[in-house]
Amino acid sequence: MSFDDVNDAADQIAGQWFKFEQIGDEIDWRLVSMKVRDQRDFVTGETRVSRAGNIRTEWIMTGVADDGHTYKVSCREGAQAALVRARQKAGGAKFQGNGRIRMRYTADIKPDGALYAFKEFEATYTPPAADVSGPWNDDAPTGVGSVL
Repeated sequence: MSFDDVNDAADQIAGQWFKFEQIGDEIDWRLVSMKVRDQRDFVTGETRVSRAGNIRTEWIMTGVADDGHTYKVSCREGAQAALVRARQKAGGAKFQGNGRIRMRYTADIKPDGALYAFKEFEATYTPPAADVSGPWNDDAPTGVGSVL
C-alpha cells in the first residue's frame, strides 16, 4: 500500500460531514485537501451521468473551521460553479492547502420540467499568503548586513 492509498483511506474517515440543508447554511474554513470522485445515485449507488452521457463528478473537500473541527463537504454542480467563480474573483488563484473558503447555500433553483431543484451557492476563496520574507529567501540580496 502506497502513501497515496493510505492518505486516501485516512481522508475517507477524517472529519465529520458538513451538509448544506437549509438556505443560509454556510461554512468558513481553511482548506486541507480536495479530491474528485464520480457522483453516485443516492438510491441505487450507480454512477450518475448527464443527459449527454458524461460522468458527473463531485469534489470532496476537507478543511478546518475556526472552531477547530475538521469537516468534509461534497460539492456537486452548483457548489462547483460557485467555487470556480470564487477562484476567478481571486485572480485565478489555484486551490491550495490553507486557502480560505467561505461558502453559503443561497437558493433552490428548479428549471421548468425538472423533477428536482438544485442548490445555488455563493463562495469566496482567499489563497494562502505567500511569505517570502526572511533569510531563507534565495532572492534576498546578500552582502553587508546580510544574514547569509
